[in-house]
Amino acid sequence: MVTLATTVAPALNCSLLNASAGDVIPVECSSYSWLIAVAIIVCGTIVNNLGVNVQKWALGLRKRVPPPRVPWKVVWIFGIVAIVLGSVCDFLALGFGDQILVTPLTSMTLVWNLFFAAAIQKEKITLMDGVWTSVIIVGCVLTVIFASHENTAYSAEELFQFYTAVNFIVCVFLLYWMAPKPNE
Repeated sequence: MVTLATTVAPALNCSLLNASAGDVIPVECSSYSWLIAVAIIVCGTIVNNLGVNVQKWALGLRKRVPPPRVPWKVVWIFGIVAIVLGSVCDFLALGFGDQILVTPLTSMTLVWNLFFAAAIQKEKITLMDGVWTSVIIVGCVLTVIFASHENTAYSAEELFQFYTAVNFIVCVFLLYWMAPKPNE
């Protein structure tokens, strides 16, 4: 069976995980696979946010009088398909880059929302919107520059050691303690 992983990975000189046999083979990709991950995640966030804004626009269409030429449900379905495709891009990007690089870049969704909401929903962009969007962009650029550009696969034992380390336990406890409680 030909899959995306079996066609793309060899082109990038990547070894595949042999999950069916239970063996974890370290993923060795070309030194540029992290660039592909960044490109995929950026495209995925664009498509995902476009889908969300199209859905919101479609819900506004159903209230229009006279009704639009294109039924609102068709537009809404286009939006959900875009959201699903954006989510598939998120998972695909994880195949080319480490989580530490890919996950923070999903915040680009907020950047694209600024532009799509202005274009599709006719929302106004304020100065503070621009300031905080700039902060997000700077954070994403810094993440791409300073994050690890190597793919690392950890064994179950190594992950267990990470999750039982004192640093992790203290961090989880502090996050739980600082989190707002339901009756506060």
